[in-house]
Amino acid sequence: MPPGTYFWNTAQNSRSPCSFVGNGWNERNGAPERARQGSWMLVSNTAIKPITFGSGLTAGLARLQDIAFEQVHPTPGVGWTPTVYQDLITVSDTGGRAEFDGLYFYNIYRAASLYNTGRVRFGTIQGQVFDYFLFGNALQDMVYLGNIHLWPFLVSRQQRP
Repeated sequence: MPPGTYFWNTAQNSRSPCSFVGNGWNERNGAPERARQGSWMLVSNTAIKPITFGSGLTAGLARLQDIAFEQVHPTPGVGWTPTVYQDLITVSDTGGRAEFDGLYFYNIYRAASLYNTGRVRFGTIQGQVFDYFLFGNALQDMVYLGNIHLWPFLVSRQQRP
């Protein structure tokens, strides 16, 4: 996938082995003057699960690599809350393996959910996730997590207890 910002607003469901490999990314850190560089997926549709691997993926590899993801939220202020989105990545009912490496989550509400699956690997993941990074249910094997760096989001002084 060449560098650029791609608007991902329809659900992609893969039942066959496939890979989405980007060209890396820069760490944006919210500064408007820091334009997106590398391969970015921008999601603004709250009604979809953008990426789903499963329901019959029985062999082969599902992979996301060297891609940044961003979801659109209102500008933070007093009383701010993030926009609620569906899981960005869903892996369900698979017999093959799934690998997620070199990903950047920028303003992501829910990053990934795993259901009835196994042989999943997350490595070199960075970013900001508002609700949860990973949810798992009925996992058939160990999930590998390595080199994960997530940070909290800021709140105003008025919102602190």
